[in-house]
Amino acid sequence: MPYERLNPIGAVRDVSVEPGIVDKELCHVYAYECNQPLERYRIQQEPGPVRHRLGRPNKA
Repeated sequence: MPYERLNPIGAVRDVSVEPGIVDKELCHVYAYECNQPLERYRIQQEPGPVRHRLGRPNKA
């Protein structure tokens, strides 16, 4: 989906504290307008805590 179709609605602060690390993040939240009936949506089941490394790709 093109980024231009998303509507920014704010940011959520998230702090995770684990032994030896404090992870502070801002999670940017967007809305997407869609005419799909609510019955067509399915809740995504999460397997548990997941760690992702985010960053910009290196320019060659």
